[in-house]
Amino acid sequence: MKLKMLDINYYHGLALICTIGVFIFSYLAQKKDGNNDQKEMRNIITQQSKKLQKNQEKISKLTSENNYQISLSNSLGNENKRLGEENNRLASENNRLAGKTKENTEQIIGAGSYPIISIGGGGNNTLQIIIMLKGKYAIPNLTARAVVIPNYTNVSGLDMKITPLFGENIEFGTLRPHEFNSYSIPFNQKEVAALFYFKSDNNNWNSIIRIKKIDNKLKKLIIISESGDEYKFVHIDDDFPMNSENSITLWSNSKVSRSILINAANKNK
Repeated sequence: MKLKMLDINYYHGLALICTIGVFIFSYLAQKKDGNNDQKEMRNIITQQSKKLQKNQEKISKLTSENNYQISLSNSLGNENKRLGEENNRLASENNRLAGKTKENTEQIIGAGSYPIISIGGGGNNTLQIIIMLKGKYAIPNLTARAVVIPNYTNVSGLDMKITPLFGENIEFGTLRPHEFNSYSIPFNQKEVAALFYFKSDNNNWNSIIRIKKIDNKLKKLIIISESGDEYKFVHIDDDFPMNSENSITLWSNSKVSRSILINAANKNK
């Protein structure tokens, strides 16, 4: 009986030792596993930290590049704005220079200007014909051939086209605004026509002044033609005489309606 009790105590102690060993082993295993988990976690955290750092570096680099691109874009925008403003300034300057060049060219060639004629004084069976400028610019190197035809209503215009007209050549030099030249013609009949074939460096004009003496008063009709323009300038006195057909006799074979001349004259006003 005593032996059995000892055996029981022995086995009980042995079981207790085994149990304690299991607990100790489990604790050590758990501690070891815990240490391994902590080590692995630290490794994961370290790797994640490194990855975060790399990502942050990439973000910083991308941010820096983006800021550079924005700065470059702003710089290009400012440069484009400056170039646009400079282009507008140059375009404006070109327009101004083009206008000035055009004006200077017109001034040199006397663009738009032409000589007109009228009656001045007279005496001793002569009349003074006044040559003036109509227009803004002077006409340089103006010359004329003057032909005087007494009793012009008895002269055929067709004959004048066939037969050369001889006249005096006149050099006026430069015809300027508000200045005039004069030329004397004989006048001892009741009517006379004076033709002036004007020429400059850049143009030609044909001017005819027809003069009639009515009751000791002079009445005039002036027609100036230019290439392609039969009535460049027209002046007709209100009481310039008409023929029996109520028209104006230009030559023996040429007549024109007074209304045509008046309409042409009104364009010059």
